[in-house]
Amino acid sequence: SKDDECAVVETVSPFDIEVFISAPWYIHKQAVRPDSPLEWNYCTQAIYNQRKRSSFPWGYTIDVNNYAEDLDGNVFGGPLCATVDRGEEEDSSKLAVAPCFIPKLFTGPY
Repeated sequence: SKDDECAVVETVSPFDIEVFISAPWYIHKQAVRPDSPLEWNYCTQAIYNQRKRSSFPWGYTIDVNNYAEDLDGNVFGGPLCATVDRGEEEDSSKLAVAPCFIPKLFTGPY
């Protein structure tokens, strides 16, 4: 249905990735997905850290720690890796994110 569709996100320029990742991001409204079910939508946040060196062998430049809780306070989430999306080097607000063991070819847009 139309309510389930994601809106197109317009990015801003200039964009400072260091400012963007300098503090945790908290979710206000989140789509229910297999990796983030409705029951985990408590205190959901993402914490970003710029790497001093890109990861080997995939070249990720940002560490992401996703964190969520359920109603009882059980913690879910874990580490992911990110980099500026391929072909978007002029727009550093478009990150490509995946589990750290997966090649950048298989990242998703965030």
